[in-house]
Amino acid sequence: MERNLILYAEHSSKIRKSFSSCLKELFPEYELELFSDGNSLKSRLMGELEKISLVITDDSMPGEWGLKIVKDCLPDEKYKPIKFILLSTSALSVEEANKNGALGISKFYNRKKTFGMIGDYLNRKK
Repeated sequence: MERNLILYAEHSSKIRKSFSSCLKELFPEYELELFSDGNSLKSRLMGELEKISLVITDDSMPGEWGLKIVKDCLPDEKYKPIKFILLSTSALSVEEANKNGALGISKFYNRKKTFGMIGDYLNRKK
C-alpha cells in the first residue's frame, strides 16, 4: 500500500485552513487529514497507520501537545516508516526537543519556514 497520507494538526483554524490549502496545492498526490487538537491526532495515530507518510503537528495545542505526541510515538517500531515534523512559533530547536525526550524527531520547523523545506523532506523537487 502506498504511503500517501499526511496528518496535519493545528489548533488555530485560520492557520490550519491556510496551511492545509498550501499543502493540498503543493502536494496534490497526498491525501490530507486535519486535526484541531492533540487528543484527536493521538487517537488517529492509534488507528490504521499503513497509508501515513508524514505527521505535521503544532507543538502547542489543546489536549496533548505535539512534542508529547511525537515523544510517545518515536520509540514504537510501528511508527518507524512515518516521518514527524513539529511546528511551533517558539524558539524550540531539534536539539531542545530531543533533550525533552523526543529522541529521533525527524524535523523541527518554525511556522515561518517555507513549504519548500517540507517538499524537500518529502523527497520532492520544487
